[in-house]
Amino acid sequence: MYCKSQQFAEKPTNPMSNTETPEKEVSREEVVAWYKDQIELATLRADLAEQQARAAKSDAERLQATMFLAQVQQKQSEAPADQEKESPKVRPLKTEK
Repeated sequence: MYCKSQQFAEKPTNPMSNTETPEKEVSREEVVAWYKDQIELATLRADLAEQQARAAKSDAERLQATMFLAQVQQKQSEAPADQEKESPKVRPLKTEK
C-alpha cells in the first residue's frame, strides 16, 4: 500500500515467512532495462529456434540423400550380375538427312 508520501506503508508480514526482505521501489529505468533484456532474450530464443529448425531440415535432407545413394549403390551392385547374362543392346545412331 502507498502512503501519501509515495513510500510503502507497513506491509503485513507473512506468518509463514521466517526471513524479512526489505522491498525497494523499482525505478522506471530499471523496469525499462529489464524489459529491454527480456526483448533481447526473446529475440535470441526466436533466432535459436529458427536455426534449430533449419538444422533439423538439413539433417533430414542429408539422411534422405544418404538413403537415395544407398539405394542406387544397391541397384548398381545387383546390375552387373544381370548384365553378364544379357549382351548389351546396341542402338544405331539416327542420322538426319
